[in-house]
Amino acid sequence: MRAALILTCVICAAPLFAAEAWFLPYEPDEHTIALFHFDEEADQQPNAAGTDLQATLVKGATIGEGIFGSGVRLDGPKQCIRFGDSERLSFGNAQPFTIEGWIHPDSAEGSIFSIGTRFYLQANFSRGTASFGYRAASFPIRWFPMSGVPWQRNRWQHFALTHDAERVARLYLNGVEVANTSHADEGDYEGNPSGVFGAHDGWTKFLVGAVDEMRVSDIVRTFQPLLTQSAYLPGEQVQLNLGEIVLPAQVATIQVRARSVTAEEVFAGEVNAADAGGPLFNPEALGDGAGQLTVAFLDAGGEAMSSIQQPVSFAGTLSANLDARLRSCQHVMSQAVEGNVDAVLYPEFKAA
Repeated sequence: MRAALILTCVICAAPLFAAEAWFLPYEPDEHTIALFHFDEEADQQPNAAGTDLQATLVKGATIGEGIFGSGVRLDGPKQCIRFGDSERLSFGNAQPFTIEGWIHPDSAEGSIFSIGTRFYLQANFSRGTASFGYRAASFPIRWFPMSGVPWQRNRWQHFALTHDAERVARLYLNGVEVANTSHADEGDYEGNPSGVFGAHDGWTKFLVGAVDEMRVSDIVRTFQPLLTQSAYLPGEQVQLNLGEIVLPAQVATIQVRARSVTAEEVFAGEVNAADAGGPLFNPEALGDGAGQLTVAFLDAGGEAMSSIQQPVSFAGTLSANLDARLRSCQHVMSQAVEGNVDAVLYPEFKAA
């Protein structure tokens, strides 16, 4: 059924790297320039990647609740997080990089990051838009709008912005690519090789909310959603989408709980990390509409490493309606091929 409704298929090359386990705390690897867990009660936050880059909480930004333990709370004007200086943050206009983290936006809009006074990401959370910025060598910032971005205010969400050697920028939310754009080669501006989370170069467009687990990498990382589908059709099974994700060795078991549209618990189960890609339950138990899945990743001692909530739905009624419309379209097309003009212009007409 799902295949019959797909109008366009895009075939992509296999990724060079395994998909990231974005729903868990990160450990640094050889491509990590900066990784901030924000776990210390101090204005100076260490870089888990071990380089000399540190993060500084500016103008009263405080340590508060994060997605993985503690994070940074940004509540007032001029509050942001600065990090650098390092030439490693001066990405060239055709250089691969990934900037990602968790945000909990309370404001209607704000700047998510600025890197090396060369690249920017701003968001209008109320309107569902974003703007990717690239500063040309001659100083002006070229802004590239992105629409249809399903930001969620007052909720934690993972974002990632990748930029590749072809100058294509892709925006991901919770592992799903939601927008992309590209820019021309206008040289590299020679500015301040530092970074800012939560403000435009640290001076304007301040974000109100919270951030956590910010990472900067010198490669294009790969992301995919936690579930195989966001809306399941009749005959499908709810499954975790872990085929291309290498889970950390510390993950021993995964607990899954599902609640229906009416908040009734319809599934509760636990699977071993090695068997986590199998079917979990029949989505019809969710009822028609949006339910909620809670996925907890536990270590060998039973301690939760993370607990992520994801919307999930059963599209039974929707699929039935689409199926009926598809059959109606097929009927009209067959009548048109046969030359029955009345049946095409007046679908209610019944030819003798």
